Amino acid sequence: MPQCKYKIEDLANGLGCEVVMSGVKTVLIGLKDDVAVWPQEIDVPTSMDENAKLTGVPVMAAGKRMFKIHSKDDAGEYQCTGQGEQGSRSQQANLNIYNAGFRASIAGFLRAVQNAELVILVLTNQGEWHLMGDRYRGAVLSEFTATSGKATTDANGADMTFIYNTPSDRVIELTDAQVEALCTVNGSVNEAEISAVNETGVTATGAILGATFTANDETITKVGFRYKQEGTGAWETVSTANFTPGSAYTKAITGLVTGTDYLYYAFMVVDGRERYSDTYAFTTA
Repeated sequence: MPQCKYKIEDLANGLGCEVVMSGVKTVLIGLKDDVAVWPQEIDVPTSMDENAKLTGVPVMAAGKRMFKIHSKDDAGEYQCTGQGEQGSRSQQANLNIYNAGFRASIAGFLRAVQNAELVILVLTNQGEWHLMGDRYRGAVLSEFTATSGKATTDANGADMTFIYNTPSDRVIELTDAQVEALCTVNGSVNEAEISAVNETGVTATGAILGATFTANDETITKVGFRYKQEGTGAWETVSTANFTPGSAYTKAITGLVTGTDYLYYAFMVVDGRERYSDTYAFTTA
């Protein structure tokens, strides 16, 4: 949960030298469950800009990709509207795009997504990428009309509306290379690792637990250890969010019982979920 240490600041009128062209430029769409790694909240946002932004980029699971969807000029729009009662308000992100051409590929796309939870990246003409979807809730196709048109001069294609209920609109930064990577089948995700788990300095009442946590292609938000007397049911936890990925992390534990067998393991939090090392043992002096 981000900490509210930012302050309200002046917002310029958005004119002058800034890009203010309206509309949607590019849309990337994939299945929510095909995302292996999600962008993360900024723990302590210090500006209005950071209060809307996430760090990192989505990483697709092995063998998965996102798909680039073109919207007809002046037919794509991204909106965020407030919903709910005061004190429990949230937002609904709404994307409307029109893909020209009434053909088999658009019929197949609609069949694939009409009942699916989606992840969508929307590039507005102001140059910012907006994220629809998270690891808990995906965007959905709420309405669509695919038509051949009547007269020979009528437009034909698919008009599609996607919605996503979210606490607030989210923005991420993407390079052209990262966009191309998202649209290319991912051969593999180099997952975070726990290695070199060890105990040192064991005394009658304490020990130093150590491990190396390597992020690779993922984002680690917390690391730590759990330990207990062998044969008991309650694990003690020591953890921190302040560590250097790829470097050895150690934690001294005290208050142990003399001449007692202890079990312990290392853990890390990746994309909101805990991952664990094997379980190890030591005996106090």
